[in-house]
Amino acid sequence: MDKKYYASFKHYMVIFDEGSNTLDLINEKHGARVELHFDGLYHRGECVYSYEDFESVSVSRGGSDLVRELVIAYRHKDANAPKAEVCVRVDSRGITLVSRETDHYEFRASGHICLGEWEDLISLSSREDSDTALRSAIGPASSLGDNAIYDKKRDIALCIDNCLGLKIAFDWKAMQYGFAIKTKTEGVAEYIRFYVKEGLLSKRYDFDYVPLKKRGKFDTPPAGFMTWYALKFAACEESVLRNINFQRDHLKDFGANTFWVDWEWCHRRYERERDDGVNNLVPDSEKYPRGLGFISEKIKEAGFLSALWVGATNDISMSDFEVEHPEVSLAHNETWSGLYYYDITSDAYLNGYLPKVMGQIRSWGYDAVKFDTLPNCIMAHEAFHGNMAHPEQTTFTAYRNMLARTRELLGEDTFMLGCGGSQGAAVWGIGYFDATRIGPDLFTWDKFCETLGKVRDFYPLHNRAIMIDADNVVLRDEYSTEAEARSRLAAIALTGLPLTFGDDLPSLPASRVDILKRGLPVPDSTPTQLSPPISDGVSQLYVTKVEREFESYTLIGLLNMSDKPIRRKLCFVSDIGIEAGEYYAYSFFEDREIAVGEDSIALCVEPHDTAVIALRKKKNIPQIISTSRHITSGAAELLSLDFADDRLTFSARLVKDDEYRVRVAVPDSYRAVSASLGKLSADSKRATLTFMPSATGEYKFDISFDKI
Repeated sequence: MDKKYYASFKHYMVIFDEGSNTLDLINEKHGARVELHFDGLYHRGECVYSYEDFESVSVSRGGSDLVRELVIAYRHKDANAPKAEVCVRVDSRGITLVSRETDHYEFRASGHICLGEWEDLISLSSREDSDTALRSAIGPASSLGDNAIYDKKRDIALCIDNCLGLKIAFDWKAMQYGFAIKTKTEGVAEYIRFYVKEGLLSKRYDFDYVPLKKRGKFDTPPAGFMTWYALKFAACEESVLRNINFQRDHLKDFGANTFWVDWEWCHRRYERERDDGVNNLVPDSEKYPRGLGFISEKIKEAGFLSALWVGATNDISMSDFEVEHPEVSLAHNETWSGLYYYDITSDAYLNGYLPKVMGQIRSWGYDAVKFDTLPNCIMAHEAFHGNMAHPEQTTFTAYRNMLARTRELLGEDTFMLGCGGSQGAAVWGIGYFDATRIGPDLFTWDKFCETLGKVRDFYPLHNRAIMIDADNVVLRDEYSTEAEARSRLAAIALTGLPLTFGDDLPSLPASRVDILKRGLPVPDSTPTQLSPPISDGVSQLYVTKVEREFESYTLIGLLNMSDKPIRRKLCFVSDIGIEAGEYYAYSFFEDREIAVGEDSIALCVEPHDTAVIALRKKKNIPQIISTSRHITSGAAELLSLDFADDRLTFSARLVKDDEYRVRVAVPDSYRAVSASLGKLSADSKRATLTFMPSATGEYKFDISFDKI
């Protein structure tokens, strides 16, 4: 009968199963479990003794009032074999593993981490080390240097510390994260520590953690046109319909899913007060003669989700409601968003005015709202706190109560974007907002670079507690060169932020429209960092790991913010987080393969441009090294990929009349012969498949090879 041995202290427990040679490390409080199997002793990378080779095992207990201990000792019939022992210590802070008496051998073990549903987990580093890269993952990816599995539903992480040989990777067969550990060689033991860390984001950003609920109808982050940046105060029914039609005809199949009507529906220019009766409850009938409900219908007829701006905490003119209910007024305070500020603690506001505004939006049929002027609201309630109906409430409490009421009125099916660059307006709305704006209006290049700093500050929250919105991508010549247009798109697409178009689409040059296409749909990316990265002020490095069941690869982006060319040497291990070795490197925007070393890649980037490179580890079989559909080089459109029986087969979701190019590396032992679809051109080293889809949909490809 197999024996099991136990040791526990407070929330932590270990169970050693002698028969299966496994050790379970458990945190009972959080339901965390590490299933670990002892693999053996290694020397110079070779297994010298597997644990099955040892003829006996004994377990002894020890410890003290504050520490429990199991010592697992393996013995071999050969007296000269090493005495392999593993000491497991349990205390209130976690579980420590120490290998002893292994001489010059290396102790190795492997297993799986159980923390919750795998879709809610991500591999990352829980350390406080400074990092210059914005790191993210598409799928359950992992990097060198990762030491934790983070659960975004609970803001906790299971951490493994003090192990230089730690590797974490997702096991697609088990649908769990797997790991491997090893001690140093030459008999130097590592004190490998397993523990659960709580409140990683809530403590850093000082808020009560609530996971992102993914409300509304957005499978991917919002992507689509917004009136303000494109049209400014010239936005009207005619210009809006024109852009709806263009987005439907040219960008919908790529992944555009939203259309935003911004603040011009009740603002005609920057002014503190209007004298014609237009306000939050009365749209501008000259701009929208058939009303905003008509616009919502047209947006939906085109196949998009309709979104509307609202500034419901203050107004541009004295409304009839305020005349009838003067107690709703907080103060008349001149700001860019209007003169009339409402008391968000008053019953007249919460149960009178706010229901009228939000009920009107619902009656018009809008799927999403952009709730603006929120920093102004917060500051007004600080400045005029004594005027509040309930001055005993802090501004924070009043603000949260107002958002709770707004969410109740709009319902769980309405997407809410909070618009305000201050940390208060951004973080205080978590739990009620789905997304939050984090920066200023983003027209000029300087403002774009300023917003990059905001992205770094807030990015660890993205797709965990709230979507981070970096504001519109403005690509027209007035504000962007071709290089700057590429950089603005890359900054969004490589981090998976909402993508909002800030240009009059029918007037935008075809080359700039094509740049938008390469970022659609927005990838469902998750940050793989818990500490905001730092910047050198000259460049911004993006590292995105892509993990699919059929392939793994790495995307890097290097943005040059300066006015001079830059050259950077990026180390695979320390900068990118991948093992040294042989890789294919393909530049997306340049559409060319570039040289790469065994441990680093050197990039030269022109002023204000971004180099986007796909790094795929070399195999000894034909393999895809780049695709043209999306900036992620395959992550957006590839649905399957396999090489068997001298055939490279793959399927992809493509868009009508968007030429698809697939670059394939061909090892010396193969020669590309034919393709089932499209045109194949090949030489002894590379093959290129070119295909023009006749309709939007899924296509299956088969490239045949002769083996030489």
